[in-house]
Amino acid sequence: MTNESQNMHDANAAADHDLLDEDKALVASNLESMLTLYCKSRSTSYDRDACWMSILRVLVALKYSKAELYNCFYAVATKYIPRSVVHIVCM
Repeated sequence: MTNESQNMHDANAAADHDLLDEDKALVASNLESMLTLYCKSRSTSYDRDACWMSILRVLVALKYSKAELYNCFYAVATKYIPRSVVHIVCM
C-alpha cells in the first residue's frame, strides 16, 4: 500500500466510525475509490489537510448513491471552498 493509499485509508477509518460494522468496509472502499478518482481527475495527490474527509463525513450521512455522493463532493470541493482557505477552515 502506498503512503497516499494509507493516508486515504486512515482518513476513511476516522470518517466512518458511526456506521454499522457491515457498512464500514463498503463505505471505506467507496470513499477510497471516490478520492482516488477525484485526485486523478484533478491531477493532484491526496492531501490529508485538504478537508476532504470533513466534507465526505457530512455527505455520507445523507445516504446518497455513489454517483450522487461523488458529484456533490466534487461540487463542494471545487466550487464552494476557495483553495486559499481550505487549511484554515478544516483546522
